[in-house]
Amino acid sequence: MTDPLIDETTIAQFNRDLADRGCTAHVELFDLEDARVANERRCPQILVLIDDEGRFITELPLAVSCEMVALAYSLYGRGVTFGVRVGEDAAWAKLRFLIGAAAA
Repeated sequence: MTDPLIDETTIAQFNRDLADRGCTAHVELFDLEDARVANERRCPQILVLIDDEGRFITELPLAVSCEMVALAYSLYGRGVTFGVRVGEDAAWAKLRFLIGAAAA
């Protein structure tokens, strides 16, 4: 079963719905046929999730709801924030170690 083709009007409404839910990311339509990817079992279109800085996050099925996209992006943001925090903690620990070694 193939998903129905989606047009730019549908994408614009989907992105407005995301914004209404406080999501700063947006989706874009990617046409696999335009990219010359030949596989008849695949849907000719997919959605791609783009973060607020314009970076690609992931591919999404056409049937995904804006609620699920907003939730997934929120979890992604929490994971990034946690990863940055862990990296900062490790850097500070290393710096404290180096300062202690230099003082000794």
